[in-house]
Amino acid sequence: MDCELCSGELSAYLDQELSETRAAQLIKHVQSCNHCAADLERLRQAKVLVENHIGELELRPEIWQSVRTRIAGMEAPDPSAGFFSFLFASRWRAAAATAVVALALAVGLWQFLQFRQARKDLQQYMSDYIQARQTQGQAQQLPGAEMAGNASNADMVHIRYMDNPFVFNQSEDFQSNPFRTEDR
Repeated sequence: MDCELCSGELSAYLDQELSETRAAQLIKHVQSCNHCAADLERLRQAKVLVENHIGELELRPEIWQSVRTRIAGMEAPDPSAGFFSFLFASRWRAAAATAVVALALAVGLWQFLQFRQARKDLQQYMSDYIQARQTQGQAQQLPGAEMAGNASNADMVHIRYMDNPFVFNQSEDFQSNPFRTEDR
């Protein structure tokens, strides 16, 4: 501990406001530093002097009367000088302000509920879509009983994929699929 830190904590030590470890560090420093020991002793003497010679402060009645007169002579501040005081100047303004706030809260709540419903609908749609894709993947691996037509295995297209533009019957002309650029 250095002298500057020690001198800043001397009065806290005398008032017993330091932790035990901090107080022990301070005492250790004071025992090895004459300057800080002298400061601590002066503070102890000042504390004793104040404790022994200070009495309760009693004001004379004339001082109390002077204070009361000054307080009575002061004007009270206007309570309606606040920022929102114009709203409460009449009942109609207060009612209109309340209605506007209630309307704003209602619109905000309605928007929040709409957002939640849209989010719930999107989650349901995505869940249904994923489930449908999984079902389609499982159905594609079923035997040829559900395949469209009596075509050969090369021409077989699953019933569920008939409307998919990316799945086509291989016997069709390659020109009919605009996404297929191979073998042109």
